[in-house]
Amino acid sequence: MNIPAELLPLFNKNTQETKVKILSLITDFPSETDGVGFVYAFKSDEDNNTKNNFYMKLGRTTRRNPEQRVLEQNGNMFFCQKSSFNKKFERFVHLFFRYAREIRVFNNKNEIEWFHFTTNINVYKYVALIHEFVEDIYEPYKVVDKRVKVSKYVSQTYKFDDIYEPYKVVDKKVNRYVPKVLKSDNSDLININTASLRELATLDGIAYKLAKRIVDYRETYGDFECISDVMRVPYIKEIRFAKMKHQITV
Repeated sequence: MNIPAELLPLFNKNTQETKVKILSLITDFPSETDGVGFVYAFKSDEDNNTKNNFYMKLGRTTRRNPEQRVLEQNGNMFFCQKSSFNKKFERFVHLFFRYAREIRVFNNKNEIEWFHFTTNINVYKYVALIHEFVEDIYEPYKVVDKRVKVSKYVSQTYKFDDIYEPYKVVDKKVNRYVPKVLKSDNSDLININTASLRELATLDGIAYKLAKRIVDYRETYGDFECISDVMRVPYIKEIRFAKMKHQITV
């Protein structure tokens, strides 16, 4: 999988060494400790942050209330997003923003890695794009963690709904990720030309974000003439189409 065009400006800000690490990370499998949680960033109360000059601290947690984690570190929440792969997501954000990294003393106690931005950048936008990128990469290995619910602490530019893609399951006997067996139900096909956002999000391989892309595409270009036309929608290619084709009609 290549770096999406929308992320290339951020990708190219980094050194060659960091670029290699990002590309290498794409081929990694999720670890046993990776799963549903929140990736967040905060600014310090002690900083005089401005729009074009600010420090950001990155973190992750599986707590139901990420705000509590930030308060413990005397910070103000900057962004927070729920992820199916919080460990990978945090690592990708870390690397993409590495060009802005700086080590400094925090509260005169510990040295903590902060990201120091001195030029104007839409952090919310890029974090949302990185999140979508990570979900696409590791989609075959998604797992359910019922302890973590949909939270109000989400990115201001990337809202979540109560809709989530059918997740993969964990085989605890062998302690590894295994694909969920896809179930076919041809008795109630979903019409991709008329289905609602919520209905589209129930399709195998399609979550809220891709469902929204389908709706946006048909509003722009009109109805799909055949089910394979759905592959014209960005990020829906042969693999995703193979998962959903037995569930859709036009």
